[in-house]
Order: sequence, then structure tokens, then C-alpha cells
Amino acid sequence: MSLRPALAFALALAAAPAATAMTLDPAPVPVLVREAVAVVHGHVIAATSDRDARGLVTRVVVDVWEAAQGPPELAVTDRVVVTLPGGREGRYRTVVPGVPELTPGDEVVLLLVVSADATWRPLGYALGVLFVGDDGALRTARGELVPGGWGALRDDLLAPTTPAAPTAPTVRP
Repeated sequence: MSLRPALAFALALAAAPAATAMTLDPAPVPVLVREAVAVVHGHVIAATSDRDARGLVTRVVVDVWEAAQGPPELAVTDRVVVTLPGGREGRYRTVVPGVPELTPGDEVVLLLVVSADATWRPLGYALGVLFVGDDGALRTARGELVPGGWGALRDDLLAPTTPAAPTAPTVRP
């Protein structure tokens, strides 16, 4: 038996680059808010699963207390239906990683976008769902505290924006 194959393998292994990994932190909440089409604060009143062309989905009905951003029709509605992939059907459950579970009784702030089938969905699924705790604190789906809570977020959204002052053109000799 020759040592050449073992030596070649050992040299190849030693010459291979080290494995690396990358961790991505989610964008800060103010950045996500700017990306959202609508921002609503409300209370989950129902969550039902059914099948559509994509498979099992859950439709979550949220009683809207306040729409801080979004199209005009959202300001006059009292409910919004949000569609999430996955759900329960009989004794089966489909779990989609990164999709938070919204249950009746949850108080939430939703950062919404319109999906390809013209239904509302949270921006980035877990990124677009903020839970309001019993203490009034606002937390991401990962449990991280959002500084300032809903009040500060709402105030930023509702604050009048002032246009940037025009700048004089730079003249170079």
C-alpha cells in the first residue's frame, strides 16, 4: 500500500482555504418602515389556514386601531387581512422558517407590502412584524426591543416632513 494517496489527500486538505461564515443583521426598524407600503397598529382577531395556488397559507385578520402610513383607503378601514405562507390543516402543520406565527389576541405593528397576488404581507415576513408587549414595549419577532416603542415610531411617521433646502450650484473657475 502506497502512502502517496494519503499524502496527497493531507496536502490538499492543508492547502484548502478555511471555511468562513457571514452573519447578516436585519436592517434597523426605521429603514424597514421606509421600505413598507403601509404601517398599521392593531389586534389580531382571527387566523385561518386554507389552500391556494401556492399551497397552504394562513390569512390573519387584524383589527386596525391606527394606520400610520399607507394608501388612503387603509386610513378608513377597520380591518386588514394579511397572508402568510404555511399554516395548519387538520392534523398537519406547515412551518415556513422566518415566518412568525400570529395568533388571536396578539397586539402588533405590521410593516406591510403588497405581494404579487395583490394581498398584504409583512415586509420580509418576520422583519415586518413587531409585537407590542403587556408592558407597552415594542419587540421584533426575534424578541429584540425597539427603542422608543410604538409611540416614537408613530411620531416619526406622522411628523410633517420638510423639504430639503435647495442648494446653490457649485461654480468652479
